[in-house]
Amino acid sequence: MSPLAVTLVIPGRNCARTVRQCLESLLPLVEHGELYDVVFVDDASTDETAEVA
Repeated sequence: MSPLAVTLVIPGRNCARTVRQCLESLLPLVEHGELYDVVFVDDASTDETAEVA
């Protein structure tokens, strides 16, 4: 674990169209150790948000 272990929490609701791009944009930060973890919180979406995430 890096000295500055940062976890990013992203809340979302009915964002199936944009959540993939959002999460994929964070991959370089995770791969380079700038982010320790990413947590996506689905707030009772009625679309396919949970499946996409």
